[in-house]
Order: sequence, then structure tokens, then C-alpha cells
Amino acid sequence: MLLLHDDWRGTPMDTQIVFVYCLCDDLLKALQHGEDRQCRVSDAEILTVALVAALYFGGHFQRANEFLHEQGYLSAAPARRESLQPAHPSLRPVRAALVSQVGRAGSSA
Repeated sequence: MLLLHDDWRGTPMDTQIVFVYCLCDDLLKALQHGEDRQCRVSDAEILTVALVAALYFGGHFQRANEFLHEQGYLSAAPARRESLQPAHPSLRPVRAALVSQVGRAGSSA
């Protein structure tokens, strides 16, 4: 069961989601990553969905995507899983490394 919007703001989960987004956004800026202007969701948001899926949803991207949209974290409506894949090929290794690191951190907790 998902927590209601007002019940979990300011909790460790909320803080971690915001931290993950900021980390992804800052990392992409540091790498001088260019966004595709046609995309409705930023690459930082896509990476955030991937990491939140790994942290809280057992790797289920669609569930994480729906949750983040319902709670107001994403700028656009939920997309199908295929569209959650970063369009820019240079982003794939960044996503894989971040998901791998989060998985390791989550298993040691």
C-alpha cells in the first residue's frame, strides 16, 4: 500500500527521492549531458525513476513511475516502460552504474 501524499512528506523516503533526483541532475550537468528537446520527462527524472524502482519497488520501473507521478515528483504523466529508457546512448552507462551502486548499498543496509 502506498502512503498518502501528506503522510510521508519529510520522511526518509521523501528525502531520499529528492536526494536521488538532485544527484542525477547534478551528475548529468557535470557530464555536460544534452537533453532531447522532444522528451516530456528529463533524463534526470528517468534516472530517478530507475533508482527509486531499485530502492523501493523491487526494480519495477512502471510502479515507481506511477508512484512518482501520483506524488508530484515527475513533470509529465506516467509513460510506458519502453519510454523510460534514456534516449541518449551516452546515458546508458551512467544509468547502469547508478542502479548497480544503489543495489549494492541497498543490500548492505
